Amino acid sequence: MSKTPEELVDVVCKQMESGFSRLESCITQTNSQLEQTNQRLDQTNQRLEQTNQRLDQTNQRLDQTNQRLNQTNERIDQTNGRLEDLTGQFGEFRTEFRDFRSEVRQDFKGIASFLEASEANVHRLERRIVKCESRLDKLDRPDQSA
Repeated sequence: MSKTPEELVDVVCKQMESGFSRLESCITQTNSQLEQTNQRLDQTNQRLEQTNQRLDQTNQRLDQTNQRLNQTNERIDQTNGRLEDLTGQFGEFRTEFRDFRSEVRQDFKGIASFLEASEANVHRLERRIVKCESRLDKLDRPDQSA
């Protein structure tokens, strides 16, 4: 069975309509996917902007920290300079201290000798006091018996 030209045109038209309908459906799906992708891209761009803002804030804080560190380093350098000066002075003081320490040792030796002599004198005095108390006790006893 052969088809007439009008039937063939009809078949071709139906196939074309079906093809266009499928093409339209594919274009609609593609457009929908493109819209979703664009929405995700917009969200990603927003997150990137937020991240960039946080990075800017972090960079500002880092700059402030670096400034404080630079100030601290300057103070440390000044302190080190002062320490070097003090180290030189310390050498002079060390010599003076050794001399002073030597004098103090001699004085302490004298004081120690004096304390030892005083302690010996205290023992002698205690013995004398005990003897005196003993004599007084002897003197007081005859008075009590009378």
